[in-house]
Amino acid sequence: GVLFFSMEMPNIQIGEQMVSAAGGMSVSRLKKAADFDDEDWARLTNGVERLTGRSIWMVDSTDLTVDQIQQIATRLQLAHPEIALVVVDYLALIKIQSTARYDLAVGEVSKGLKRLAKSNKTPVLALSQLSRGVGSRPNKRPMNSDLKNSGEIEADADLIMMLYRDEVYNPESPAKGIAEINVTKQRNGELGTIYRRFYNGHFLPIDQELAKQRSAPQQKAQTRRYSKARHSSNADY
Repeated sequence: GVLFFSMEMPNIQIGEQMVSAAGGMSVSRLKKAADFDDEDWARLTNGVERLTGRSIWMVDSTDLTVDQIQQIATRLQLAHPEIALVVVDYLALIKIQSTARYDLAVGEVSKGLKRLAKSNKTPVLALSQLSRGVGSRPNKRPMNSDLKNSGEIEADADLIMMLYRDEVYNPESPAKGIAEINVTKQRNGELGTIYRRFYNGHFLPIDQELAKQRSAPQQKAQTRRYSKARHSSNADY
């Protein structure tokens, strides 16, 4: 089972996204039921059937501290031992002490989630925003240092995964329709990239070698641009 803390979206929106993902349709299409054809109804029915019976708990409070998250998670896990994953969306929206320095407060939130994972023996998946600097450099694949107040988050996390789609920055990219899941930290394993097909907001299976080949030209081009920019900068000094 999964326990989902949503600080950003209400339960109804999360439910819409889950049904659309399970049925293989976009959320925008899901909201146009009056225009559904037979295929749309089939996808909707399939999505609902796939979710029926799943053990999913959702908490959509927007004013929780990390201690309150731990208390709620512990209480629910005692009542429902089948909960095997806790998801928090997202780090910056967890309530912090207004008197604390922000970077230190984020560190306490990160450590609190780490304590939750260890004490409850349950993986905790926390989403985080990136700094604005990502979009201003040649190679826009996010790095650990791009996490807002990244020091504590990077130190506490056992695993960090960064999402990247080249078509966001290059509409005519040969990697259009491909999403990269870049494992940039793994305490107990290897780093690397997992490729998925990105369609209607959903991540779908794709041939890994083919996706790697389509993404490789973009990676090389960005690396060359970054290298040239770096050499130019050094020359200025």
